[in-house]
Amino acid sequence: MGDVALQWGQQQYIAKAIADLQGSTKKVKAAEKAAKEFYKLNTGKEAIGEEWLETTVGRIANKTILMPAKIEAQNAYKLGADASLVYMALVSNEPVYEEMLNHGASKRDAALVSFASSVGMFGVDKWAHLGEIFFDELKNESKIAFRNTVKD
Repeated sequence: MGDVALQWGQQQYIAKAIADLQGSTKKVKAAEKAAKEFYKLNTGKEAIGEEWLETTVGRIANKTILMPAKIEAQNAYKLGADASLVYMALVSNEPVYEEMLNHGASKRDAALVSFASSVGMFGVDKWAHLGEIFFDELKNESKIAFRNTVKD
């Protein structure tokens, strides 16, 4: 169980690091500041709390300034999450390589089987959305609501 917790922590770190390397957090904060400045410039009022986003000017600022930055940050996090899933697939398939060698396979054959197993694991994690278990930022709320409805 300790291995799983360690690998989960490593996956979280990889995903966040890649998103941070792309500057997504800074871009969102800069967009939030710009949206609030846009609001103040057009209304003469400070953008405090979340109420200002419900106004016409706030909705315009949200749509034109904030949302593009948030979408870019989400895409950067998805890239990071994919990289962490690749890492997990590679780490998890190291024993496959060793076992193939132990059973008499050549290094080439062992590498091919291990690589194919890694690609398969990544594919299942990515397209069956199993990898989303580890990343709250990637959870699709509508899918979760649907699954909970079907489950009940």
